[in-house]
Amino acid sequence: MQTDAVFSGLQGHRGILPFEKVKDLLPEKLPCNWLLMNQDGVLSLFVVLPYGGGQYVAFDAVLPANEEVAESWRNTTTRDELIERLSGFEPRVQEIVRRFDQDEVLALGMYDRDPISQWTKNRITLLGDAAHPMLPTEGQGANMAIQDAQTLGDCLSGATHDQFPAALQDYAELRIPITREIQRKSRDRRPFDFEIPPHLTM
Repeated sequence: MQTDAVFSGLQGHRGILPFEKVKDLLPEKLPCNWLLMNQDGVLSLFVVLPYGGGQYVAFDAVLPANEEVAESWRNTTTRDELIERLSGFEPRVQEIVRRFDQDEVLALGMYDRDPISQWTKNRITLLGDAAHPMLPTEGQGANMAIQDAQTLGDCLSGATHDQFPAALQDYAELRIPITREIQRKSRDRRPFDFEIPPHLTM
């Protein structure tokens, strides 16, 4: 059973570059998250993560999308367009993107899907994003996949060939209520509301 993708209204802009190129712009410890607001009251979340054993860093600039973005891993924007969109925010954020040495940056629409009630059929089952795609706002996507794998292994341990379909069904019945709740929380929890928080208004 497949459900339609649901667009969150958010767009993540992602790139990877050598740590040495931007270390003067970063705090001592990574990862770091900057919740930023420009002069127009637009909020952005800018995340920098260590990558490749610390030799590289990955950045992710989450901004409100100007329009619905196609569900694809191939969407891009130009580096200069992203720098322009980050105009008015913390200057270091623009400079990190400016030092990115490619002309195009991934610009991915952030989607999830409604929970499904059936993961398993006969000897086939789902786990991870195939079973429960969710937004990254709770930071639980990988954790849920690891727990799926652990539960699946436990259910299959000791099962005979004839018992496999029942074991797979047991696995799904254990995991669906948990992942359904995390999917809901991830959808409900937005990284920011795109409005000026009351305590920041003058």
